[in-house]
Amino acid sequence: MGIGLVVYYSRIQLGPGNYQSRLAVTLIEDENKESKSIIPYTPGKKRRGIAWWGKATTDGETIPLTDDREIETILEVFGIDPYEGTETGTTVIIPYINDRKLLNNNRNEYVDSSDQSVNPFWYDSLEEYLVIAIQRWYAARITNRMYDGVTLSPAVTNYVTKFHEEITSRNMAPAFKVIQDLYNTAYAKMTKQSFMPILQKHGQTVMTEMVSLRNEFVRNLDKTSSGVVAFATVSTTYLQMVPPENLYSPCLYYGLPDNDDDKHEPILAYCRKPGMIVEYTDTGKWVQGIQPMGADSYLIAVFVLNSNQRFKADYGLPEAENTLEDYIRQTENADHMHWEDISYHGHSLKIVQKTQKHVASKIAKTCKSNVSTPTGATERLLSKELGKFLLPPEGFGTAPTRKTQPKKPAGSGSLGSSPKKGTQCTVDEHIRYTPEGMSLHATMDSKKIISKLCRFELAVQTEAGELKPEAWESRTGLRFPFEISEISVDITRQINRVWKTLCSSSIVEDGFSSHDVNIDYLKTADDICYGFIIDATGLDNLRLVFSIDLEIPDKSLAPSISFRETSERSE
Repeated sequence: MGIGLVVYYSRIQLGPGNYQSRLAVTLIEDENKESKSIIPYTPGKKRRGIAWWGKATTDGETIPLTDDREIETILEVFGIDPYEGTETGTTVIIPYINDRKLLNNNRNEYVDSSDQSVNPFWYDSLEEYLVIAIQRWYAARITNRMYDGVTLSPAVTNYVTKFHEEITSRNMAPAFKVIQDLYNTAYAKMTKQSFMPILQKHGQTVMTEMVSLRNEFVRNLDKTSSGVVAFATVSTTYLQMVPPENLYSPCLYYGLPDNDDDKHEPILAYCRKPGMIVEYTDTGKWVQGIQPMGADSYLIAVFVLNSNQRFKADYGLPEAENTLEDYIRQTENADHMHWEDISYHGHSLKIVQKTQKHVASKIAKTCKSNVSTPTGATERLLSKELGKFLLPPEGFGTAPTRKTQPKKPAGSGSLGSSPKKGTQCTVDEHIRYTPEGMSLHATMDSKKIISKLCRFELAVQTEAGELKPEAWESRTGLRFPFEISEISVDITRQINRVWKTLCSSSIVEDGFSSHDVNIDYLKTADDICYGFIIDATGLDNLRLVFSIDLEIPDKSLAPSISFRETSERSE
């Protein structure tokens, strides 16, 4: 920003009525430009590109100045008043700034659909630029009562020109109000709080998705969540881009290119515990596969990390560095502008990569099912299709007929089982309901040699029977409404009349294979897991106990659960 000098001045309270001032000066340089370096190079020492000045010590080092009179003489050079009385605080002084050069160096060139140059007003004033920059990176914390920590009440002041602007959640630009609202929405879902998004109150469509990573974390109340993504389709009217306000697009506020008025790419921001936005992105893995929006709206998303999540004991990480927050913090570069997986205590974790994939996939699936679907359209479409499914053709018959009850197929329904002479496939009647859906247990048990496959799958329960995923999607045009988010299995076998546990494990994304037992997922075309197939043929005296978590976003629909023997992999 300036010539490399930064002055730090602070005043703290040591005790009742006892205060201390401190001042130190640092110089930061590009260590690669040796010919222009002011900091002298000491042979044998690493170039750090940084030097400190303060009070000299006997060992040749420096410590901050603490003499009030000496500090005041330095502050006078910059026309800055010292803290007095009971005042405490910190002042960072960056002297010798060329405002115009600084603004020009940070200016982004934008061109609208008519090839006209667009120059947002904040690139013409250092004060206005700081007002936007503070909102851009700290929108989640600015006077936000829901933020779990110290909130910010920032202001930008120029004592020479008398410029002064306080920044609050009320007067932030609409683009940044959206970011704070989505942050609160995601945080509320993560902490299981009741919260109504401001966006939703104003008719904007808001959605949330829990991002789960199998086989990475300790099984606790948060299960496998690495975080929550909240996203919304926000109209240009809500963003005040239409007359009379005529504000810029959110892309410009977020520092992203905005070159096409007819097609708006999805925008995603992400952050961890400090609440500072790490990056805004409209390309790459975070948004891969998400369809652009039309000219009248933007898809804006915020991912909030589940910072307190702890890694499973198998990794053997030090206690102090066993949280997801610690790992992600170390993946960030020094400028805190990006997350990228690293080798962590000898483990090649792919948390960021998996999270990016799941975030993009969940948003893409949800938006695909909601695109161009007005309120109530889902219900109308479903009613129409169920009408075809339930009612006879128009003009059919002249008198009512007696209704006969269809036979319930073995192993189907919510609590089915196979015939006792074969493999027993049962679902425990004690089902635990969760905010995301439900958790249940299923058991496959066989004393004789297993000759068939076993199949666990979900369908949509209707009054006329069940609609399997393929039938649901073809008849309604909507994504299948249920998803298996996590599966774990305990495998035991009777050996010499003693039941022994052979394996206890989560089933990873690509399936599972252990002790001659193979388990493969059943997925829809949209990659939604709706079941699995167990191949344990040739084995006997075998018992598999499954723990299964289901996500049910729409609580108005009920799942039908089927667990039975089958001769074929596909039906």
